[in-house]
Amino acid sequence: MFTHPHLTEPESEKAMPLPRPRSDVQARPRRRLEPIPVGISSVGRRIAGAAGALGLALALSSCATLSGHGPGPFHDINRANFALNETVDRTVLRPAAHAYVAVVPHPIRIGIHNVFSNLSDPMIAVNEFLEGRLREGFEESGRFLANTTFGVVGLFNVASAMGLGSHHADFGLTLAHWGVPRGPYLYLPIFGPGSLRSLSGLIVDSYFGNPVQYIHSAAIRNDLTLLQLLEIRAQLIGQVRLIYSAPDPYLMMKNAYQQHRRYRFYHGHPPIVYPGLPGGSGPGPDAPPARDHRRLGSRGLRVNRKP
Repeated sequence: MFTHPHLTEPESEKAMPLPRPRSDVQARPRRRLEPIPVGISSVGRRIAGAAGALGLALALSSCATLSGHGPGPFHDINRANFALNETVDRTVLRPAAHAYVAVVPHPIRIGIHNVFSNLSDPMIAVNEFLEGRLREGFEESGRFLANTTFGVVGLFNVASAMGLGSHHADFGLTLAHWGVPRGPYLYLPIFGPGSLRSLSGLIVDSYFGNPVQYIHSAAIRNDLTLLQLLEIRAQLIGQVRLIYSAPDPYLMMKNAYQQHRRYRFYHGHPPIVYPGLPGGSGPGPDAPPARDHRRLGSRGLRVNRKP
């Protein structure tokens, strides 16, 4: 085996004998720890699952990070999963979404969308608080209370008319604000694009932030889940058509997803990119947000932006 000449041990150190242990000192016998029976409740299982998801994000993301360029370590698996999802979408989801749009009147579809959006508001508020955005967290909490009461369980969006703006936050973005690396790009069956960090955030959000799973009836729970999936696919008819029309739909999906996550990381105000300036590429999606990213662009240049 090749060794560097400056890293080899001196001959005097090689010949030095190891010190012998003292015979007059006896090792203390180790105490055997007995297992303690603990009963785990459903809340405990949820907390354990959330902690496991956070540990997964910290461990795996620290082992492999993605620069945003290049295919990534899971490129072949991602393309295979994308082809599988595309087949399922073309044969099942897209026809079902078009039938849903054609049969269900537009006002009813808007009401269904408002109900599912209202159900996600409490988890959004929690993540806003975890990111330190107190004003946005209280606004999202107020939206949930107003739409649930005056909006008939979220069927009508009265909060926007009251001046309570909507926001987006999830635990994956919260981990990003805490400094957890993104990890390699992933494309999973059914779930679609993501990363190790966003996947861990999805697990936590699903454990705590999906009220549908608390319904005891499995039939009602499954029907609502399918309705939510159908409503989401109907909202994405135009975007998915644009992706499928690209020369490489997989790369189009990957770039669109990463740009969308970057947009949400900066809460709708990402820094402006100036490729012509030295170092003007701007901070990446994993960089902390600027102190005032509504006005500060790349390299601290001030720009005028509309809120």
